[in-house]
Amino acid sequence: MKKALYLTSALVAASVLALGATDSMAASKAKKTKMGISGSYKATVGYARQGEGYTVSSGKGTAYTGYNEVDVKTDSEIHFTGSTKTNSGIKVGLVIELETDTAQNGGDHIDQSYMTLGGNFGTFALGSTAASAAALAVNAPSTGALGIFGGDSSEWVVKPAAVAVSAVAGANIGGNDKQKIRWISPSFSGFTGGVSYVPDLTSGDNNMAASSGNAGTDASQIDLALKYS
Repeated sequence: MKKALYLTSALVAASVLALGATDSMAASKAKKTKMGISGSYKATVGYARQGEGYTVSSGKGTAYTGYNEVDVKTDSEIHFTGSTKTNSGIKVGLVIELETDTAQNGGDHIDQSYMTLGGNFGTFALGSTAASAAALAVNAPSTGALGIFGGDSSEWVVKPAAVAVSAVAGANIGGNDKQKIRWISPSFSGFTGGVSYVPDLTSGDNNMAASSGNAGTDASQIDLALKYS
């Protein structure tokens, strides 16, 4: 247990010194940090028609919901990145994705926000990012305005309430961006492994997860993945 605590403390200390140390001596010894800004903007004008049988049966009598057939949707993001390397050779990275169309992200202004620690031991990611299964996934190229992996189709085709499957079309396993610890191994003979742990899957605050006892309602998640190239 003590060894694990010492290792964790060392990794955190290294990242703090590299990215944001306020001590003048530490700052003078720190290597230069590379910063980058990028982003994207997409505007879609689309046509979608819901089945009349569904819209009528979803209500009672004449009290049903009707939907427009033409809509305009936008999706834009600004990405901030940073990277440096400590004197011991650990690569430290930072990614923050700013959502400029908050309606596309459930009202949240920040999408992914995480730091990475990489070296011969593999790469750790700490923060809000995809799970190991999504990071190691191999998918066919996504084509068209919506694609099959982005989940945008659910914004056009209304899912009936009685349908239990996900409203998102495509294979989005491990795609949630909950706060997590993720580790991706180096490649050995073509094999790459990964594991991620989400301490609190059901809460968006900074409180400790209430996972047991009579009042424990929070859930955690463990994700494993293995890739061969």
